[in-house]
Amino acid sequence: MKRDVIARRIREARERCGLSQQELANLMGWKSHASIVAIESENQDVKTWELLKFASIMKVTPEFLYSEEIKETSELPVILWRNRATDPEVLRKEERNVIQHCEDYRLIERLINESTPLKQLPSESCDITSVDTSWANILADRMHRELNLGDYPASVLAQRLEEDYGVLLMTSLLENGSAACCRAEWGAAIVLNGKEVPWRHMFNIAHELFHLITWSSRLIEQVREDAALFNKNEKLAEAFAAALLMPQQMIAIDVVGQKLTYSFVVALARKYRVSTAAILWRLCHLRVISSDSVELALADEDFKQLDRATFKDAFKANQPFDNRFLRLAYLAHEKGRLSKGRLAQMLNVKFRDVNQYLADRGLYLTNDKEIETKID
Repeated sequence: MKRDVIARRIREARERCGLSQQELANLMGWKSHASIVAIESENQDVKTWELLKFASIMKVTPEFLYSEEIKETSELPVILWRNRATDPEVLRKEERNVIQHCEDYRLIERLINESTPLKQLPSESCDITSVDTSWANILADRMHRELNLGDYPASVLAQRLEEDYGVLLMTSLLENGSAACCRAEWGAAIVLNGKEVPWRHMFNIAHELFHLITWSSRLIEQVREDAALFNKNEKLAEAFAAALLMPQQMIAIDVVGQKLTYSFVVALARKYRVSTAAILWRLCHLRVISSDSVELALADEDFKQLDRATFKDAFKANQPFDNRFLRLAYLAHEKGRLSKGRLAQMLNVKFRDVNQYLADRGLYLTNDKEIETKID
């Protein structure tokens, strides 16, 4: 490992994180910042364990710190938050976690020669000052067809985004907000809040997909600087998500000739894998029921009890997100291209817990041996 590369990268990563040399030394468990000064001045070598700890603290990949092949970036990708953390330090940490996870994802693809999915995520120009929810509904109908989401989009949306378009879906314990997203040169990512109830996750994916599709530097700048435009953009995303996950034609087929009993509405919500509130407001938007009826149902304890009674069974079988990332990381380790320690770091679990973490998800570490064949 070249001392000058490591020195430059550690200094760059430290400055990005807003850490002083003494603060970084404290996080490393060192009393004095003298070692940081020596390392950044190219006067001291860095041990492997120190390199890994530097990477973990500053939320970069170890490869970034020592490899000249990893491209340096002058600016961090912009992350669009639904509600950002109020504490600047917490926000910085959350953003570095997201960016590091994205960098890990692309690294793993390179390690196992897995090409980035050929399909490019659609892009749509959005003039936030003039569009309305009707435009968002039309866009949702078009994306439903383009992404080939079928009759019940929630059952395939996450898989389509991960496997066909290479969108990174990840969960993180965020301080505030439901979700966030990012679109940059390396691709796109959607961050879900692990503190949120499961039935919100699919709706949040569809919501953030709207932002990814309409992403432009101009739009992001507008909504970050103007609260009214930000709120309007969020309403557009909500309308898009509802129309995408609950297509008007399918809703019409499912409700025609049916009595809208509590049990039917709950069953309908489970069918579309959304909350009962989402399905009720969608029915209201489609003029099947009134807003007063929605509010009465949502306030009724009988309705709430029926909803809760069926919730656990409906969502316990849901597949976790990050499926593609987890699968590729596992394969990279099994092929000997990713150490177990690095795998543990990428999965954010302790080294001793890696085997159990993977086993809980149906993956098992093996001493992978090739079977001898008789085929020449």
